[in-house]
Amino acid sequence: MGTVASNPGLARPATVHPYKAGTQVSIGPFTVNLSSMELRRGGRKISVQERPIQLLAILLERPGQLFSRDELRQRLWPADTFVDFEHSINTAVKKLREALGDDAAQPEFVETVLHHGYRLIAPVLVPRSREERSRLAVLPFENLNGDDDCCCKALTEALITQLGRECKVLNVIAPLPHFLNQHPWELRQEPSSDYLLLGTVLHSDGRVRITVRLVRSQDQCCLWCDSYTRMHPENLLVQDEVSAHIARSVSEFFSPNEVKRLAG
Repeated sequence: MGTVASNPGLARPATVHPYKAGTQVSIGPFTVNLSSMELRRGGRKISVQERPIQLLAILLERPGQLFSRDELRQRLWPADTFVDFEHSINTAVKKLREALGDDAAQPEFVETVLHHGYRLIAPVLVPRSREERSRLAVLPFENLNGDDDCCCKALTEALITQLGRECKVLNVIAPLPHFLNQHPWELRQEPSSDYLLLGTVLHSDGRVRITVRLVRSQDQCCLWCDSYTRMHPENLLVQDEVSAHIARSVSEFFSPNEVKRLAG
């Protein structure tokens, strides 16, 4: 059946997103601007027709959940528009996959559920403003040998700096000055942070063992931990190397794929 369409401007779907107006949503290497309805990769605009980008905007409303073909028909084509729907929806999906470089046989973005519909299967990352991001407090490292240790202070400062560079999805903070004289275990009750990073340092025979844990403030659950044994702990290169490794590990823990796995 041919198309008898009304004004194309009336064909825009009534997309109601759980995101703020103007949000740019990331799916894999792509960014979708939900206001301008543009698809970009690495800052370069990808040419995509109106129906395919509208289809992507709809799928982004419920990532991972199925949209029936009938629901998509109602959303993409108003009641006063007559189309060969089967052909049109198949074309829109094909064009969207071409824009994303997706493969229908082994999809990474849009999955076909035979005889039912489609769903977006790629991890979706919605950038949050600095005010909306979770807060990670890096607490002063504790010296298990009991004496004052410049290595602990240097590690703490280096780690705060490295996390600020690596972990873009969190606000990285240091304890307020009036907390600094408290024991690190007391600081675990510090209410302004969603996550805490606690570390200990133990010196023995010219070596140092650095242990670090990522703790969720709400229930004190340890989400990630690791330890590092090094020679010459006073060496700034050693401190920088360990703090950089910790920062990368924490950043990877809060990556979109890991967050999606934890939520599932």
